[in-house]
Amino acid sequence: MNYKTKQDHPKMGLNNKICENPVAYCKSHQVYLSDADVTRKKCRRKPTTDLIGFNQCNWLVECER
Repeated sequence: MNYKTKQDHPKMGLNNKICENPVAYCKSHQVYLSDADVTRKKCRRKPTTDLIGFNQCNWLVECER
């Protein structure tokens, strides 16, 4: 069975795999992200439009622990 979003499974992560330790939630893709996923996708350090600074992705929501 293929899951795609959290509507299909409550803890859906990237690549249609269940996220074991969710740290953040992506509102755009409707998936949970582990700390390794957030680091790999660079969600906390997106470059600004002028490429001088960094912003956190607006779609990223930190999960309550």
